[in-house]
Amino acid sequence: MTRATLRVDRVDSAMNEWMELAELRLVDRDLVNINEGYEVRYWMGRFRCTAAQLLAAIATVGTKPDWVQAHLRRSKQSLTRARRSSRISRGPDAISAPAIPRRPDANNFDS
Repeated sequence: MTRATLRVDRVDSAMNEWMELAELRLVDRDLVNINEGYEVRYWMGRFRCTAAQLLAAIATVGTKPDWVQAHLRRSKQSLTRARRSSRISRGPDAISAPAIPRRPDANNFDS
């Protein structure tokens, strides 16, 4: 065999290995699969959520991506509303420095 033939064989085998890996790593976009790590990472990036949020959403609404996305949006909106309402209800006076206890003066003998 010549060097050119060896190179072609190597390229063919490398290409076949890559294609096999590519086929194995395809994400089924019809269902959210949490059994594969790469799919969990894909869906976490797609929905911009944590793994715990993703698992909770799937447990609540099922594995359809549209349902999961809608659930995550609702939960993020309700969390944002809760934060806003707590800021509004406290008002500007709620943020004040704590009272510093006074230390008795060592030179004051009146007390």
